[in-house]
Amino acid sequence: MSKLYYAEPELRESQELRDLFRLPVGFTPDTPGARLAMAVDHYTTEAYTRRSDRDAACGVTAHPDITYAAVAASSVKKTDEIGCGYAIHHPDFEKVLDPIFSRAVKRLIANMAAADQKAEDPIATEVLSIARTCYKIETIGERDIIRFRLAWNAFEEKPDRTTIEQTCAFLEDRLHLAFLPTPPRRKAH
Repeated sequence: MSKLYYAEPELRESQELRDLFRLPVGFTPDTPGARLAMAVDHYTTEAYTRRSDRDAACGVTAHPDITYAAVAASSVKKTDEIGCGYAIHHPDFEKVLDPIFSRAVKRLIANMAAADQKAEDPIATEVLSIARTCYKIETIGERDIIRFRLAWNAFEEKPDRTTIEQTCAFLEDRLHLAFLPTPPRRKAH
């Protein structure tokens, strides 16, 4: 894969940040610091193929205490949590998403294999971050068939509804392709 450029969310010093560290278990959305906790959970490191795209994505988010800043690839620690910075219509969307999607499918398969036979649905769940929207993929077991349920959350970002629907359709197609049974290979004579 070609070189990627990364942007990471950063927290700004604020009262809400101080409240975040005192957030009680079982908080509600109205608890001081709760909105920041949800934002921290939502925003993730993003990957881009061009430095200029990454730089353009840096700056403010929908939460006033979180901004994105450029980071070196060597400082990215949690590769399983990297998201695709591009929306579906960008020419480099698939180039960035492919390895992210492949890792998510591997984790889904591992989690399904590790699940108890009598596990409640969903059997396994993965979340992909694409253009600051989180797409939750759940695997649902129906007898000997696995089906997928997709949901999305944009926190307080304002994504285009058509883009969301097209991204969901794209992910569903890719999931079905990834889970298609492969025929046995024939030996060459």
